[in-house]
Amino acid sequence: NYGKKLFGYDSAGRQNQTTCAGGTVDKTTYNAMGWAVQEELGTSAGLTVTRTSAYDDDGNQIEVVLPVGGGATPRETTYAYDWRNRQTQQTTTVEKDGGGTWTLIQTVTYDNRGLALSSTGYHTAVDDDYRSSHQTTDYDVLGRQYRTKVYGVDAATGAISHPQESNVYYEAGGQVARSAPSGSKLFT
Repeated sequence: NYGKKLFGYDSAGRQNQTTCAGGTVDKTTYNAMGWAVQEELGTSAGLTVTRTSAYDDDGNQIEVVLPVGGGATPRETTYAYDWRNRQTQQTTTVEKDGGGTWTLIQTVTYDNRGLALSSTGYHTAVDDDYRSSHQTTDYDVLGRQYRTKVYGVDAATGAISHPQESNVYYEAGGQVARSAPSGSKLFT
């Protein structure tokens, strides 16, 4: 027993639609650059938009909107990039229980090699008072991650405390010789 699946293509030859045996239709709309700007789901009787996306001139995705339905506020995520097209910030707006919205922000800093050095989470605004998480990563001269520090954050003040460290040790051939996760006296 099997169910057939039908595939549809747009005028540029890109697969943009599938129809499953049960009649479920998945449809994707592309812009002139070939970037997916809208996704829909439904049946032949009608489709519902499940995702919309926007891009900057460099092709970086700058916005994603996920409609929730039922009159609820859609989940909206925006992205910011630096001059090297590295994602430096992600901001997501979600609906709170009991009404209103909640803004969650994640920032990332990089070194000159493009390796992520730190990641910090905030709620409401990018301000130390609203910090909710903080993590740093160290790399060796070969670009291999050898230490990760995850900091505790005081929920009332946003102050960070002493970190928990995870370390990775490499042998001369470049293979992992030992992994020492934080909070454990064990290693692999």
